[in-house]
Amino acid sequence: MILMVCVSSVEAASVTQKARYYEVYWNGLHIGDLIGEIKEEDGHTTMATFMRSNDMMQIVAPYNNIAHGSIATANNRLLASSFEDQIRFRRKNKYIELHYDNDGNIARNTIIPPEDPNKRPTVPMNMLKDSVDPFTAVLLVRKQVRDYLLEGKNNRFSKNIFEGRSLFTLQVDIRGRETIELNKRPVSVIHITLSRQPIAGYTAKELLKMPAQNPVIDVYLEDNPSLLPVRATGQALVGSAMAVLKKECTSIDECLRD
Repeated sequence: MILMVCVSSVEAASVTQKARYYEVYWNGLHIGDLIGEIKEEDGHTTMATFMRSNDMMQIVAPYNNIAHGSIATANNRLLASSFEDQIRFRRKNKYIELHYDNDGNIARNTIIPPEDPNKRPTVPMNMLKDSVDPFTAVLLVRKQVRDYLLEGKNNRFSKNIFEGRSLFTLQVDIRGRETIELNKRPVSVIHITLSRQPIAGYTAKELLKMPAQNPVIDVYLEDNPSLLPVRATGQALVGSAMAVLKKECTSIDECLRD
């Protein structure tokens, strides 16, 4: 399931840092939590996400994921400088790091332990031209939505995303303003949809399960300058999945403490 955490802040101070805590459900069952954190300071953005399965799923399919990234803004361009992703699934660890050139382009990747190329084909570096990491993609989506709200055009766009092992095209459609019910109250939102098309770096098993594992995801952003996601829904491999905003914090650590 694709879920992009587009948290942001519009405070007057030069430094802002906020976090958002989402509960993740599958067929109505609470299976895990997702926390997104963003810090913006003088044209530089750092982002982090933390995702974990809850107590029940820790027994069935234990999963923990921590990712960090850093992106600068220069001449109206986003220049990524770091992206790290640490994954633990069913007691197996995977570490992924992307390395960039001076222009913010992905130059190479590190994967520990390395993938078996007979199972997961290696993505050639020449295919990564104009692709971005997942966190840079979040900022690009936010910018496109803001531009659409101001100008009323370009409501459909796409971008190639490389997360260290696989390359895919993310398709974004801006559906417009709607009102949804959240916590028993009406909320004005911007409705966007996300979908992906695989390009390279997928195992035969992953390709066989598509498109069941690549549904269209409906994401609802709060209708204010922050464009904060309040809910995301989509069809999972079996049944439906949903992430819904639980609370606001200032950091991942604070969200986990409460």
